Amino acid sequence: MLTDDAAVVEAVVEARYGGADGPGIDLLCGSDSLKQLERDFVVGSKASELVAGDAVTLRSRVGDEPALPTLVCTDAAVVAVIPVGGGEAVAAPVEAADARTRLTDLYRSLWAGAVPYSVDLPPYETMLSVAERTVGSAVREDFETAAGVVHRGDGEVPLKPVALAVVVGARHEAFVADITEWAETTGIASQGTVSNVKNDLREVGVVETDEVAHGVGRPRQRLRFADECFASLSVEELVATVRTVL
Repeated sequence: MLTDDAAVVEAVVEARYGGADGPGIDLLCGSDSLKQLERDFVVGSKASELVAGDAVTLRSRVGDEPALPTLVCTDAAVVAVIPVGGGEAVAAPVEAADARTRLTDLYRSLWAGAVPYSVDLPPYETMLSVAERTVGSAVREDFETAAGVVHRGDGEVPLKPVALAVVVGARHEAFVADITEWAETTGIASQGTVSNVKNDLREVGVVETDEVAHGVGRPRQRLRFADECFASLSVEELVATVRTVL
C-alpha cells in the first residue's frame, strides 16, 4: 500500500491489529504520516507490535516528493482509495491494464528506494504484559482503559504513557520503584522522567507519596492521590481531570 494520509495509516494499523492473521502488509508512506503515527502512543505501539511480528512492514519515502494518492497494489489488482469527506473513502479499482502496470511499477520503484521505518515505541501488548508482571493486573487493566480514553480524545490535551502510569499507579497505591521498573523495561520512560512526571503531578495536587519501610535500606515511596476525591472517580473521569490541571 502507498499512502501519504495519516488517517489511512492509522486505519490500516487498527484493522490489522484487531483482525485475523493474514499476509503481511507493506506500507509505504510519507515521513510526515509516519511521524503522526507516533503522536498517538496507542496507535504507535500497536504499529510497533505489528512490525515486530512481521505483520506490517513500514518504509518512508525519501526526499521532498509531492504527496501521492492512496493506492492498494496486489498481484491481481490496483485500487485507488479516494477520500469523500467525513472520514469516509471509496475504493476505485483501476481497470486499464496499462495504468495498472504503470502504477505497480511506480510503487515498486518507490518501495525499493524507501527507507525502513522503526516505530520508536514499545509493542502494545509488551507494555501491558510488563505492567501486569511488575505492578499487577488491576494496574494493567486501568492503564489500558486510560490509554483508550487518550486515544479517543481527538483535540484533547495529550497525556504521555508515563503520566498515565503514575496516575494509575496512585489509584492503586503502587510503589514508585515498580512504576519505574515498568517504564524502563518497556522503554516508555527513564527513571529520571518518571521522577519528573511524579513531581509535576504532585505540584498540581494530583498525587503524593508516602515512605514505607522495606527491610534494610532506604524506605520505598508509595504513590497515592493527594486528595481523596480522586479515588471516587472512574478511570475515564480521572483522565479528564488530570488533563485539566496539566
